[in-house]
Amino acid sequence: MGSYVEPGQEHLTTNIFVGNLDPMSTEEELTDVFRQFGDLYSVKIMWPRTAEERSRNRNTGFVCFMSRADAEDAMDALSDADPLDTGRRLKLGWGKNVKKTVRFGTGGVPTHLRKSVKGAYNTAGTAVVVTAPSNPRRFKFITTVASFVAKDGSILEQKLIETQSSNPDFQFLLPRDDSTSMFRWDRDDKQLLDEHIFYRWRVYAFAQGDGPNSWRTQPFVMFKPHGRFWIPPPLNKEAARLEEYEEKRGIKLNDWEREKWHDLLKNKLCASQKSICAAMAFAFDKSGAAIEISAMLKEALLESNNGISVDTRIARLFLLSDILFNSQQPGVKNAFQYRDAIETMSPEVFESLGKH
Repeated sequence: MGSYVEPGQEHLTTNIFVGNLDPMSTEEELTDVFRQFGDLYSVKIMWPRTAEERSRNRNTGFVCFMSRADAEDAMDALSDADPLDTGRRLKLGWGKNVKKTVRFGTGGVPTHLRKSVKGAYNTAGTAVVVTAPSNPRRFKFITTVASFVAKDGSILEQKLIETQSSNPDFQFLLPRDDSTSMFRWDRDDKQLLDEHIFYRWRVYAFAQGDGPNSWRTQPFVMFKPHGRFWIPPPLNKEAARLEEYEEKRGIKLNDWEREKWHDLLKNKLCASQKSICAAMAFAFDKSGAAIEISAMLKEALLESNNGISVDTRIARLFLLSDILFNSQQPGVKNAFQYRDAIETMSPEVFESLGKH
């Protein structure tokens, strides 16, 4: 399954070593905790085989993600945490990379399509050329569906096929078996075939950590051995540059969201549990903008206006505490950014509170 990764190779693996597991913890429980961060390739607990190993009263295991980005999120959120509620803090590290075989539902053109589209996939040397939809709406729609399927797996894909059988917008999904076809599809329709190939590639690319507008453009083999080369479409360089820039600076709240957060902090927040929960819920719903939300919270905590009541200052401190606590819980993407921001602001915040 894997072992510790060699020094300098940490950035190449999606496999996480999990230490200090309770002997009663199961692979199913481990799966439930880690799957919240993304699609898993495998989960394995190394069960003790000897009396000496059993006497240690702790187990180890490995959790391998399909995507490096998801693995990093899990590492940030769960390291030194107790998500299994066993009274033991997990010790996480990077394990040796696992060579993956792409599973059904995470990419590839279904076998029946390769056979049925004359001349398209009938020789081992044929490359699969991915063509992006020229219609921006179709591009965004198919990309969005692929991002969810990459995250939730083939179960979601099958559900969409079953529930959207009469919706022409979803015809790019295509049936898995000609004998149970739910979509009427003209196999001479090159546009629909191109959309299907684009969708399959998008699912695979998302699972490898690519973004909505930025992806690796070098040809690759999706299925090994003897797989065909897939050739991704060229990048829209401006969209890719903007996406990279936004990733580095963090997502920003829009005007309405910014006004709502300001109102929650300055006007509605009080010592009641309900108001604190409402503010915290907003913060985690918009966790992509954690940097901006944290900055506004810091500004509120540092306010020196003498008109601010002690109760209001305490409520803001409770909110800070609750966000910090929940930033360590699994299942909320980008939540770890709150932890980093709060750790940075804490000395200044508590120094300011000491003056009131």
